[in-house]
Order: sequence, then structure tokens, then C-alpha cells
Amino acid sequence: MKKLRFIAFAVLASILLVVPLSASVVWDTSTISRELADEISDTLFEVSLRHPGMDFGIRISDDSQGISPAAAAEKFASGLGPDNLVLYINMTDRELFIGRSGRAWDYFTDRDLDRIIDAIVRAMQQAEIAGENMPQAGMTTFLTMVDQHIAAVYAPRDFSGLALMALGVGVATGAIVVAAMVYQNSRSLPAPPRAQTYLDKDGMRVTRQKDTFLRTFTTRTPISQNTGGGGRGGGGGGRSFGGRGGRF
Repeated sequence: MKKLRFIAFAVLASILLVVPLSASVVWDTSTISRELADEISDTLFEVSLRHPGMDFGIRISDDSQGISPAAAAEKFASGLGPDNLVLYINMTDRELFIGRSGRAWDYFTDRDLDRIIDAIVRAMQQAEIAGENMPQAGMTTFLTMVDQHIAAVYAPRDFSGLALMALGVGVATGAIVVAAMVYQNSRSLPAPPRAQTYLDKDGMRVTRQKDTFLRTFTTRTPISQNTGGGGRGGGGGGRSFGGRGGRF
């Protein structure tokens, strides 16, 4: 039983090492307590586990630091990985911004972000009327909609390769652990008889070896030129930061 637990732990650890995860919640406002921040952080990390390869971040602030919400969101996103989605909320100026980088451009169109922003604004306004915590309502709405959107539309198509790679590394690690255990146990067993024991002297002799190839095949694949476009910068993980904003 202990050996099975060790194997399971090794496989899980190898998968987590292959799939990088990043989830960050930052706040400098009195409207969020430490307990609430920890709760949102846990939820944010759960979302990142369901969608490996994408970093998520939330920043709630009372101070714009003299820059626009878009600039503040970009500054915050620079601390995450190249493929990220961030929510920035300024409680003093009552502004918010959702920014994206890298592959998030493929996952979220401007219309998708506008739909999420509208839902966040409605949730925060309703929370204000009801005397509830506005940032909590906004963050919860953001996480719920982002999680559902990726899972329903993009995750099966884009994350399958990374998931298969993680699974393969996990299986390989498990196989290595099992092989090591078998080798360790086999050292105490008596050595098997030599193969010559079962063969007559000069009873079999290989006189000639030859490999004959009838055909050869060569495959050539052109390298595509990635030109990017749409004012978003280069393709893939190098796409620049951008997003949509709103007021509440």
C-alpha cells in the first residue's frame, strides 16, 4: 500500500511540474479583508487548475497611481506568464478593466469581454444596493463567467495537447518508479542460468546479416510565416496586452 501511494504521489508531482500554474490576487483597499482575499485566491487557483497553460490575476485598488485602468492592468499582468487574463478594479474611480495577453486573444474576443464586464457591473451595482461587498460580487462573477467560457468553448480544443503531455510524463514517471522498485527487489533473487546452458555448442551460428530497403520516403513541410495582425503584436505567446474597460 505504501508503494502504491508513493507511485501516485510521483505521478501527480510530475504532472504539476509539467503544467505551470499561476493565480494572483492583489488588493490595496479596505473593502477587502484578508479572509475574503484568501477565499478568492483559492477559487482563482481552482480555475487555473481546470485550465492549465493560462495565468489568471485579479487586482482591486483604491489608488489609480495617476495611470489609466488599462495601464494599471498591464502593469499587473507583466508579473504573470505570457498567456494571461487579468481583472483590474479601481474602487475610487469606479472603473474596471479586463486585459489579455498571448493566447487569451484567441480565447476571448472583444464581445466576450464586453459581456463579462456588463455582468460584473450589474453584479457590483446590485451588491451596492443590497449593502453587500461590491468587490466580492465583481470577482465572483468574473471567475464564474471566465471558467464557464473557457470550459464550454475553448478548453477541449486548445488544452488537449498539454493535458496529453502531462499525462504522458506522469505515466513515464510511474513506469520509472515501478521499474526501480522491480530492479531493487530483483537484486535479492538468484541469478538466472546462462543462455548457453540450453544450447549445444556450435548448434546455431549466424553466418550473414542483411537489411534490404525497397523504398525510401521523404516528407517536407513548409514553415509558415507568422505575421500576426489586428494590432495585437506577434502571434502565440508574444501577443501584446489589450482588453476592454467599463464603469460601475
